[in-house]
Amino acid sequence: MSASYTTSKIPFEHYASQYRCCCNSVHVKQGTQIIAVIQTICAIFGLIVFVFSHKLDAVWGLLEIASILGEIIVLTILFLGIKKENPHFLLPYLIYESLMVLVSIGFIASGIFAFVDPEGRIGHVYTQVIDISIETNSEYKLNEETAVKLIAAFTIVMFAIATCVYIWFIHVVYKYYLYLRDLNQARANNDLSMRYSPKITVA
Repeated sequence: MSASYTTSKIPFEHYASQYRCCCNSVHVKQGTQIIAVIQTICAIFGLIVFVFSHKLDAVWGLLEIASILGEIIVLTILFLGIKKENPHFLLPYLIYESLMVLVSIGFIASGIFAFVDPEGRIGHVYTQVIDISIETNSEYKLNEETAVKLIAAFTIVMFAIATCVYIWFIHVVYKYYLYLRDLNQARANNDLSMRYSPKITVA
């Protein structure tokens, strides 16, 4: 009795659990496409608001336009990555979103400092941003302090939410990056895996 072995290819598991998101209900490709569309709409809306904004601080305006243009560029590359199924095209987006997480954490920290000490250095920055004139009477200073605390609290909440959203976006797109990497590796090997299938013959 002798044994011979046959091999067969197991198809690439496109819909494996590691390639799904939203409680395994959506494939990471569709999830990435949805994220790209949503962020593109938000970027275009932000650009329109920026263009038609009447009061605009020079420094903040420059930072805002740089952020919007940077987002549009990385989203364009992301769409190309989806179309070409090239995982490397997803890296600029992941880097950009990671930077946005750091920026958001910075704003949260500044909001905390301003809320705790409205008359401190960070508090004065918030005062300039909300364009409140500094007066000497105590009643106005109380109103100014309250305004700074409100803006600081709003900043903390909004950027905390933004941080969570950014992290979730990164999670989905990174899973899509892994999917494309594994898919391209399987295509390059042209032999996805080997399945052992004994075939018994009698000599």
